[in-house]
Amino acid sequence: RLLTNGAGRVDVWGDGYVDGGNYGAVSFSSAACEITTESGDIDIRGYIWNALNAPVNNGALYFSTTVNISSVSGDISLTGTGNYATIYGLRMEGANSVNIGVQSGQAGTGDITLNFDRLSRGCPWSLRGAGLLTFQPVTAGTTLGLAGAAGTFRLSTTDLGFVQNGFSGIRIGNSTAGSLTVGGALTANDSLSLISGGTLTVN
Repeated sequence: RLLTNGAGRVDVWGDGYVDGGNYGAVSFSSAACEITTESGDIDIRGYIWNALNAPVNNGALYFSTTVNISSVSGDISLTGTGNYATIYGLRMEGANSVNIGVQSGQAGTGDITLNFDRLSRGCPWSLRGAGLLTFQPVTAGTTLGLAGAAGTFRLSTTDLGFVQNGFSGIRIGNSTAGSLTVGGALTANDSLSLISGGTLTVN
């Protein structure tokens, strides 16, 4: 449990060498985890730099317990990456929930930025806030697939369904991303921007 008052910020950075099991450079996997600030930013980064075996199950950020990451007015940034294409930037699993942003009933103003090339969501998550919510790949040229479309970076309609209403905007992609494809109906509670450095296809 990490709590700060006022403008105190929280930085959690980790890198790791893994052997192909269910591990992460930053892992929250036993007791429930809470990281909370008032106006300070929260920056969580994980990087897997090598692996003994093919790291199919690894997440640079690996959450297998209940995780609450919240700030009233600070920005929240999660970044997961590594030097293997099979690594998940963010992997969540188990009978738990992952909650990112302000707590229910709070009027938070900070931005939330999620940086990863691959996502594995095996449990419910909640994204709540009043600032800008950004999903973006880390590696230039990474293809994006939304609502069932193919791509390295994928977000399903179910993934996006956990985004709570109230953000000033939702941004998916960035100017260095590869092609972006929308495979079907896509519903967002707030203003949605799709950004790609390549082609944009809506099916």
